[in-house]
Amino acid sequence: MARIIAFFINMLPGVFLVSFIISIIILARVIFNIKSLIIIDGSKKIFIAIVVLVIIIIVSFIQLLSY
Repeated sequence: MARIIAFFINMLPGVFLVSFIISIIILARVIFNIKSLIIIDGSKKIFIAIVVLVIIIIVSFIQLLSY
């Protein structure tokens, strides 16, 4: 059990990096799609980007606390 937990803790930086890159891509797509933000789909994209950013901030805080 401890080995599994250690494995996931070691994986966290990679997951953080990947999620950070994905969020940047999502935000870039949202910024490029400002013209279509009037449509409901556009606001969903912004909501998803905000949620992803919040998750990344929480994960980074957890990582800072764990060190």
